[in-house]
Amino acid sequence: MSVSGSVLRLGARKATAREQAFLTPTDRSNTEGVRPHLSAMIHTAGVFPYYPTTNAVIIEIRARFSPRLTNPAGFHPAFWTYSVAPVLNPTGNEWDLECNSQGMHFSNIVHTSGSISTNNSAGPFDYMDGTFHVFSFVFRNGGNTQLYVDGDLRSQFAGVDSNTKNMPSFVLLTSHIFNNTFAGEAYDAAAWANSATGAYLDVDWIRGWRTAGVKHWKPLVSVADLNVDYDGKGEIVLPSAKALWGDASVTEFVQVVQLRTGYDGADDVYAIPGRNFVRYGVAQDQGGLHSRQGQCRAVSCCRLWLQT
Repeated sequence: MSVSGSVLRLGARKATAREQAFLTPTDRSNTEGVRPHLSAMIHTAGVFPYYPTTNAVIIEIRARFSPRLTNPAGFHPAFWTYSVAPVLNPTGNEWDLECNSQGMHFSNIVHTSGSISTNNSAGPFDYMDGTFHVFSFVFRNGGNTQLYVDGDLRSQFAGVDSNTKNMPSFVLLTSHIFNNTFAGEAYDAAAWANSATGAYLDVDWIRGWRTAGVKHWKPLVSVADLNVDYDGKGEIVLPSAKALWGDASVTEFVQVVQLRTGYDGADDVYAIPGRNFVRYGVAQDQGGLHSRQGQCRAVSCCRLWLQT
């Protein structure tokens, strides 16, 4: 991962011998042995959530993908979104502009208690060309879910709700190597071993917005984020919705980014009386905020936001 001229590069390439030694568990307990590659990702969990309703939400990036003629087979970059959910047995909506080394596929994957189904898929689209393009998702309920590229409609799923599970979502940009087969292309270890540069996803900007005429809300009073050390305790006391937003009828969420890597057997309760509580599963489906005036027993970050 690097930045040049305000452009973020998420690279995927073979690892050097020193990198392999650093990244591979000494007992070879993970990944079936040596980790031969490096890859990169960013996401907006805990920073930028959105909530598709009948009011469309536009999520878009200006990005370029390395040329398909030089990409090793198994390159698996994606611009995608996912519902706020724990990592174990999740339920939510996933929307993908998912690629192999040669092309892009627009798809809708629905997760239900850990089971997945691909309900819609379109592509491939040929934008693996080393040129910047603007890729735009238009998410809404009660209408069409759409993909635009450079302002042109490339695909739409007519009458497909973007948020069938009725949950907030976040955005991910991943530049991975897939040791399997995707869209008919199989991973080629020799191609990666012989590639001097690997492959990349370059990101100029990412943004989320709504069309004109929709009210945007900002808190009337500040509520500080809460960061808690491992096995520490913290407390957030929320003002009333009326004091915070000027309207007691709004729908709001308190979110937690979980980073716990172990569990001590204690029961964690995910409830804030009178408020919505959501958590992003990052490491393990454990830990979180206990109550409206509660404790964060995991290493967590708590933040407040509003659904509009």
